[in-house]
Amino acid sequence: MVNKGEFIVEAIIILELLIMDTQLINLEIDIRDQCTVEPIYQKILKELKKYGRPLSWIVSGVAKDCQKIYVQATFLNSELTGARS
Repeated sequence: MVNKGEFIVEAIIILELLIMDTQLINLEIDIRDQCTVEPIYQKILKELKKYGRPLSWIVSGVAKDCQKIYVQATFLNSELTGARS
């Protein structure tokens, strides 16, 4: 049986998520001279930090020929900092 108090808290969290004002940011990150996962991961985190703290992010593509990685990240508008794309 579901606790009534827990249900109410979960419902409030879901409603907050539904009404959040978010923005999707697309980043293009140069990965030249990066040949292992850890330096690439650190470079992605450094670029994301310029905009604030993302709710989520994903590598959406890699262009081997021009050595770029493409990242999509979702931020709360109220927490966005830095340049916006």
